[in-house]
Amino acid sequence: MIRVPLHKALESLAWLEGTWRTENQGSGKYPTIKDFNYYDEISFMSLGQPMFNYTAQSFSNSDLKKPMHRETGFLKVNPGTNQVTLISAHNFGLTTIECGEITDKTINLNSTDITRIKEAKVPHVTQVRREFKLHDNCLEYVFYMATSNTPVLTEHLQAKYMKVSEETTRLLTTTAAKMEMKVLQLHELLHVLAWLEGTWITDEPAMGMYPTIKPFNYYDQINITSIGQPMFNYIAQSWHPDSGIPMHRENGFLQILPGTNKVVLSLIGNIGAFTVEQGDLMSNDNNTLDLNSNNILLTDATVPTFSPLTKTRRVYKRNGDNLELIFYMATAKTPELTEHLRAKYRKVT
Repeated sequence: MIRVPLHKALESLAWLEGTWRTENQGSGKYPTIKDFNYYDEISFMSLGQPMFNYTAQSFSNSDLKKPMHRETGFLKVNPGTNQVTLISAHNFGLTTIECGEITDKTINLNSTDITRIKEAKVPHVTQVRREFKLHDNCLEYVFYMATSNTPVLTEHLQAKYMKVSEETTRLLTTTAAKMEMKVLQLHELLHVLAWLEGTWITDEPAMGMYPTIKPFNYYDQINITSIGQPMFNYIAQSWHPDSGIPMHRENGFLQILPGTNKVVLSLIGNIGAFTVEQGDLMSNDNNTLDLNSNNILLTDATVPTFSPLTKTRRVYKRNGDNLELIFYMATAKTPELTEHLRAKYRKVT
């Protein structure tokens, strides 16, 4: 896959591109919890598409430096406007859609929709607001939220970041720029799917088809990684087999619900769709995952040329050293689940 220059739609946010780390500890507070501190790293990465790929990973300020909150998704600008949308999946089963405006070097976002997996813990987050502001070459961040127990938007997080570069890494010798989050061993809940962890890549072009489009081919890479939490971090990125230009991308989390044999995959795609897919682990076959959607949310950032997605199914199957994937979908125009993608991967060692 090739890197393409920054998309014209993102030119007003060119200052945001890159990796940012907390200059000092961030601070967290809320009426229902004890105050706390944390370190954090935020990445806004461009692949030449009209959006940034967005990831934020926090970790504890203790000697253990354990992973904490993680969110991943996409920051999109409505071309020709100062309107911006952030769609992100969180590692505690929440997905937020936030819309707002860019004013000079400030981004203000307010939630327009929030959804969650059925098993998400209470109290439920009901509303969020966040602000990114560039000030003296630092990125200042404030995050507010309301919950089912605290219905008024209340400040929750505040942090100050510096962009990672060789110079800032030298300067910040006592801060998070010189610190690394500790990656813990695979969580015991995921042992049954330990074979799935790693990077999987197609050697031969995968196949795409659907009744309403021309057949096509693509290459794909899936990263399924563990940092010791009770879920895998999941990223899939495809690209054109001839030009190498990035195509579809989806980010999210794969988890086994505690005390059950249920597997849940929560994903956000760069077309603006959020899906929750669920299936059961087979007691006699842990080499197959058959997942069906039970929640689909289409955002304001959904690509308008696509017929609305109504249902999905994906089947992963380990076949020797290979991983096979078949993806089915139904849309408003094609209401029956129909095969869309078929790919064969090998694990990269």
